[in-house]
Amino acid sequence: MEVEKLVSVLGWSHGAASVIAMILGAAVLFDAKGTVQHRKLGLIYVLTLAFVCASSLGIYRLNKFWFPHWTAIATLVVIALGWFAARYKWPGRTAWLHVHMTSMLASYYLLLGGAVNEAFLRIAPLHNLAPRLHGIAWGSTHSALLLAFIFWILWVNAFMAGRRSLEVAP
Repeated sequence: MEVEKLVSVLGWSHGAASVIAMILGAAVLFDAKGTVQHRKLGLIYVLTLAFVCASSLGIYRLNKFWFPHWTAIATLVVIALGWFAARYKWPGRTAWLHVHMTSMLASYYLLLGGAVNEAFLRIAPLHNLAPRLHGIAWGSTHSALLLAFIFWILWVNAFMAGRRSLEVAP
């Protein structure tokens, strides 16, 4: 198989898996927690996102290993940490839940951040707004996404901490 066709297959499978991971991630984040369905969808999300990250390591648009590749490696670490925390109830009684939720929300942020980059690269009206990365439109979109996820992570952790304190109160 020619290299160009192989890269094209890799790119298309990476893109398709990214869309599937976005859908699965949303389903897992907004579905009831702790159910059998949550665990199954969560595992499929983690495996799909791991494929997205692994496949991105083979895509070299600029013929160099650069920021998106490092982000893929960071995402692999984050999903491994989140899965490990939930699977083994690590690190301890209730802290594992904070690690799990923070990691999974961070993984979804990283996935959507990549989608923002691709949108600004590939959708002509958006690309015209920010013809180069680090333009105002691109930066504002990433900043808004990052702030939304920071507040979401803080809210989830505060909510879980408050709920836990009510469970142990006399």
